[in-house]
Amino acid sequence: MLTTDDGEFFPPLLRLLHVLRTRRPDAGFAGAFPGHRFRIDEVLEQHDRSLARWTRLDGRGETASTGISIARHHEDGRLADIAGFFLPA
Repeated sequence: MLTTDDGEFFPPLLRLLHVLRTRRPDAGFAGAFPGHRFRIDEVLEQHDRSLARWTRLDGRGETASTGISIARHHEDGRLADIAGFFLPA
């Protein structure tokens, strides 16, 4: 086990989603960050795995944050699981 008995695993993307839901449960990401969008900058693939480098852009098109995501894919190409990481500014 990677955590203590009272520990929990809470990846950054899930933490962000939790914050968004508790602050603006009716609006989600778009309501919490009006005009923001994600740009996929690069995707590397190997077998059933991928790594993506992305940029979150604000409403003016300026970089708000950057990050990477890793994913595992089903045989049909759909995402089986994904984990995202915000990179330090």
